[in-house]
Amino acid sequence: VNTPYTDYDKTNLVEKAAIQFLASERIHLGAGATGVVKVSVPTKYMASYDYKKAKTYILDGGDYYFTTGNGSHEAVNNVLAAKGYAAQLEAYNGYKVEADNNKVIKWSNGTESNTDTTTFSKSASGAEITNKVDDADINYYLETSKEITYLSRNDWKNTYPVNYNLEANQLSTTDSDKRDEWIKTLRGQDYILRSDDSDPVQNYDGIDKGLKFADLSENGNAINDINDPFWNDFVAEIPAEEAVGAVIHGGSASDVLTNIENPFVQQHDGPTGFNGVALSANNGESAEKDEYFVDPESEAGKFKACVNSQTLLGSAFSEKLAYEWGKILGNTGLWTRKYEIWGAALNYHRTAYNGRNTEYPSEDPMLSNILGRGIIDASREKGIIVGPKHIGFNDQEHNRAGIQVYMTEQKVRETDLRGFQMAIEDSHALGMMVAFNRLGATNVANNKNLLKGIFRDEWNFLGLMSTDMMNNAYYFDAASMVMSTITMVADFASKDASITQAKDGDYDKTWAYINPESVKKDNAFVEQARQDLKYQLFAFANSALLNVKTVRVTPFWEGTIISLIAVFSVMTAAGAILIVLNGLKGE
Repeated sequence: VNTPYTDYDKTNLVEKAAIQFLASERIHLGAGATGVVKVSVPTKYMASYDYKKAKTYILDGGDYYFTTGNGSHEAVNNVLAAKGYAAQLEAYNGYKVEADNNKVIKWSNGTESNTDTTTFSKSASGAEITNKVDDADINYYLETSKEITYLSRNDWKNTYPVNYNLEANQLSTTDSDKRDEWIKTLRGQDYILRSDDSDPVQNYDGIDKGLKFADLSENGNAINDINDPFWNDFVAEIPAEEAVGAVIHGGSASDVLTNIENPFVQQHDGPTGFNGVALSANNGESAEKDEYFVDPESEAGKFKACVNSQTLLGSAFSEKLAYEWGKILGNTGLWTRKYEIWGAALNYHRTAYNGRNTEYPSEDPMLSNILGRGIIDASREKGIIVGPKHIGFNDQEHNRAGIQVYMTEQKVRETDLRGFQMAIEDSHALGMMVAFNRLGATNVANNKNLLKGIFRDEWNFLGLMSTDMMNNAYYFDAASMVMSTITMVADFASKDASITQAKDGDYDKTWAYINPESVKKDNAFVEQARQDLKYQLFAFANSALLNVKTVRVTPFWEGTIISLIAVFSVMTAAGAILIVLNGLKGE
C-alpha cells in the first residue's frame, strides 16, 4: 500500500515509506491457469506512529493505493502509473519501466486534513497506546542546541546522517543537562534494594496452602485467567529466597520450587528446532514397556528434526508454510518431551552482512510479523512453548553486548517491535527472549517501560520472559530485571533457585549484593519476584507441561549414603567421648 504523506506528517516528523508491504498469499496453478486469492490485512498496520504530537497511532486522511507486485519496486511503479506518472517511469539506463495501473485499487479516507488520532489509540487488550520509551531518543538527553537531526523523507538532502565518529560531530554526556540521569541509566541500576526496615518481607518462608502445579489440570478458571485468585495463593507458597533465586538464575532450566512441585523444564535453543535431540531420546526402558520405543541405532532413532534457516522460510512469503514449520516444532517437542525452545527468531535483516541473518526471516518486519504468527499458532496447538527472540534493537552482532541503540518511538514500534507483534498479541506466545543490548541508555533486560509497558500491558503478554545469555556482563542488574517483569535471567553459572550459592553460603555467587539479609528488607522486591514466577507458571500451565507430574524420589544409593553418614556420625561421636574419657583418666 502507498499511504498518504500529509502536511501533518511532515510537520510532526511522522515518517512514511513510499510503499509498504502488508501481506501475501500463495496459490498453486498450472501453466496458463488463473485463480482467486483473498488477502486480509488488519487496518492498524496502515496506521503510523506519531511520537511528537498525538503520541499514539494515527491514520491519515487521503487516498490509499493498494497494489499487487513482484517486489516493492514493481509495486511502487504500479502506484506511480495509477497516479499518472507512467510516461515518466524510466530506468537508469534509459529503458522503459513497465507498470500496470490495472493492479491498483484506490481507497479514499476523506481529506488529508482529517487525521484520525483515536481509532488506534488503544490496544486489543484495551490498554492506552502512548509514548512509553521517550528516552530511547538520544535527543531526550541532549540540550536543544546539541540535538541531532534524524533522516526524514521530507528533506532528504538536509537530514542525511552525518558521521558521529568524526571529532566535529561527536556527542558526549557533557552535552547533556541530564548528565547524571544518563550515566545512572547506563550503569543499569534502575532499582536499588531497600537498606532500611520500612518495608520488610511479610511472607519470607512461603505459606504452604497445599496447592500443587498438578492441581491446575482440574482448575480451568485458573488456566484461562491469570487474574484468578488461585495464582496469588499459589505463588505465595514459594519461599522468598527461592522466588528471587528462580528468577535471577533461570538459565538453561527452570528448577522445581518448594511446595508447588512445578515441573523441571529444560530450555532448548535455536530457530532450526530441536536439532540436538534424537527421536529415541524419549524411549522408555524397553520396547515391551514402551509402545513408542524407537531403536536408538536405527535411522529413525538417530533422526534429529532440523528445519532449515528462517531466511528460506521468509523467501517463501507463506504464512501457511510457517504454520507447518510450527507444527514440526510442536510435534518434535512432544515426541522428545522437550517442552520449551527459543525459536521463531523474528529480528529483521538490518544489513545483508549481519552475523545471524540465517536465524531471521526477512529485511521486512511486517513479513516477519506474519510468519511469526503462523509459527506460534501451530506450536501452541501442540502445547510447546516457542519463545520468539531477540527482542530487540540489536543493530549489530560484533561487539553487541551493551551497545546503546538510539531511535524515535516510531522506529521502535514500526520496525524492531513490529516483527514480534502478531506472535505475541494475536497468537499469544507463551515465551520471549530479549536482547543483549540497550535501548537508548537502558538495558533492554531491565527496561520496564518496554517489557511491562508495551509487551505486558499493551500486547497483553502473559508468558515467561528470558534475558539472552548475560555472561555476568556488568550492565545487567538482577534487582532491576526482577522489577521489570523478567521471569528468568540467563545466568548459566547455575540453574539453582537459590541466593546462597557462594562458598560461605551467605550471599549470591553472581550477584553479591543479593543475600538473605538484603532480601528480607524489601517486600516489594520479593513480591515482584513471585509475580514474575506467576507469569512463568501460567505459561507452563497453558502448555503440554500440564501433563507432567513431579514426583520426588530417593534413589537407593542416596538412602545408603545417608545411613552411612549417620553410622559414621555415631562412631565419630563415640570416638570423641572415648578421647574425653581417656583425657579425664589421664588427669
